[in-house]
Amino acid sequence: MQINRFKNSFAERVKNLDWLAGFFDGECCIYFTEKSRKYKEKFYPEVQVIFAQSGERGFELMKAIKDEYGTGKISSTHGSALTKQTPYMTRLSGQKAIQFLKLIEPHLVIKQTKAQQVIDYMETYYAS
Repeated sequence: MQINRFKNSFAERVKNLDWLAGFFDGECCIYFTEKSRKYKEKFYPEVQVIFAQSGERGFELMKAIKDEYGTGKISSTHGSALTKQTPYMTRLSGQKAIQFLKLIEPHLVIKQTKAQQVIDYMETYYAS
């Protein structure tokens, strides 16, 4: 009898912040930059939280994250010739990204400092 190691669905797993933080620490990124507004010299910060994973199960995971946290569309690119699996990606931007970082930051290990720096910067920016 084979034991199903993946008994819990991704929909259940992404609600577990410790599990999600472990996935996020290893497979995802926080993108932070400053952009200029069109026709203006003022710069404003841009924050994105990007989730990525390959293969059919990767797509299932991206869908669960999208459904639970309200990310945008799920996009894909051509797969690697080595793995032959299609990579999938979804993201949160702006205030949704900050809200997500505030939610998951206490559970992060590797990306905890960067998450806190981005949260602090954005709170200071919006307070001014």
